[in-house]
Amino acid sequence: MKLKYLLTFLILLTIGLAVGPKSAGAYVTTYYGEIPPAGLIELYKKVKDPSANSFVDNLGVNDYKFAPGEEIIFQIKVKNNGKIDFENVKIADYLPSYVELVSGQTEINFQDLKPDETRDFEIKVKVVTADKLPSQQGLYCLVNKAEVVADNQKAEDTAQACIESKVLGAAVQPKAGVNLLVLGSSFLGLSSLGFLLKKKIKIN
Repeated sequence: MKLKYLLTFLILLTIGLAVGPKSAGAYVTTYYGEIPPAGLIELYKKVKDPSANSFVDNLGVNDYKFAPGEEIIFQIKVKNNGKIDFENVKIADYLPSYVELVSGQTEINFQDLKPDETRDFEIKVKVVTADKLPSQQGLYCLVNKAEVVADNQKAEDTAQACIESKVLGAAVQPKAGVNLLVLGSSFLGLSSLGFLLKKKIKIN
């Protein structure tokens, strides 16, 4: 009887050892295949430089500056740098203050971004009029941010542009030469009047 129980135990143990690793191995393979490695979605945000007619990462205070009412073009580029498809891709663009949307979309959704595939999008905005810009500030730099979410991954980037306008309410200062001329004319006029008065008094 004891020998029968021992043989049954050994048979069950052998079956368990044979089946266990195979099931675990299949589970790990399936799990790994469903989750893509991190860092495979890339996003680039650029702004168009009118002076060079090309897109750059940023335009600083020493670069081309936009005027009130002028249009600015931003570019969004999304790339799948991995080896699997991204089924759902969502792009959000956050417009800064003092610009208005002219064309393009600030929310973009699409599907099936294949490996090594790149998609480009453009957003055109217009700088508000001078009376809507910050007062007492002749130069204002804005930052446009965009982000992408592809399945379980996320990336973001920014681009800068600067606006230059005349400060509202600033008094125009006359040139120094004009002030001296007016002052000199006034002095000569007073001197001539004094001379005539003295001459009149002597004649009387």
